[in-house]
Amino acid sequence: MKIVVPFLIAIALSMDVLAVSTAYGINHKKTHIKHIFLVAILFAFAHIIMFLGGYLLIGPLASWVTTIGHFIAFALLAGIGGKMIFCSAKEGSCFTTSLTCTKTVSTLAIATSLDAFGVGVSFALVSKPIILLLIATFFCVFATALLGFKAGNMLGRTIGKKSEFVGGIILVLISIKILVEYYL
Repeated sequence: MKIVVPFLIAIALSMDVLAVSTAYGINHKKTHIKHIFLVAILFAFAHIIMFLGGYLLIGPLASWVTTIGHFIAFALLAGIGGKMIFCSAKEGSCFTTSLTCTKTVSTLAIATSLDAFGVGVSFALVSKPIILLLIATFFCVFATALLGFKAGNMLGRTIGKKSEFVGGIILVLISIKILVEYYL
């Protein structure tokens, strides 16, 4: 049971990564495997950093981030998704086609890892050991990012030119889901 719970938490933390990496992969059909691995590592490290931030920063900052974090994630994902939808209507694509665009990838990594901050705060408040959860989170986020990106690649090749619109819709829907979860 001590091993199962951290992996279940890690899987829960990685679900947004799966959806976002799928949406992002839709628009990056011809990407070198090296870049896909780098993006997956960035998503995994963002989760670890946010988790440790929540675990180590108990106090005013922690309560502020856990209170406003949903709104930050909503704004980041809705903004990128909205831009993708807007650009899909134009002739050609104005959305970045490079996975090496650090700004976009970092924004997505931060937006999907804000919930890890809250989990870190929770673990600190109940004084739970975190090493197994950190390992499980890194592994699950890395694996789901790879899986999502690959699934997005395949879907993007299937739907062709409409892929940017579909990717944008997915990101906007995820942002709405985050906001709705906050109010429920």
